[in-house]
Amino acid sequence: MNISNTTEAACDIGFFRTTGIALAALTAIAGSITLTLTLQGDDNTPQIGLADAAQPVATD
Repeated sequence: MNISNTTEAACDIGFFRTTGIALAALTAIAGSITLTLTLQGDDNTPQIGLADAAQPVATD
């Protein structure tokens, strides 16, 4: 009984295609989580305020 190579190749191609799609999806999800956490940052970040014009700037 001869087994065709095309059936095995099609199965392998489908497996690798599915695996590749799954890895790409996991990479995108991990990247979006990292980006969200990076941009969200810490809630205690200092705010940049305007200089008070009444106080002169100290120079050395």
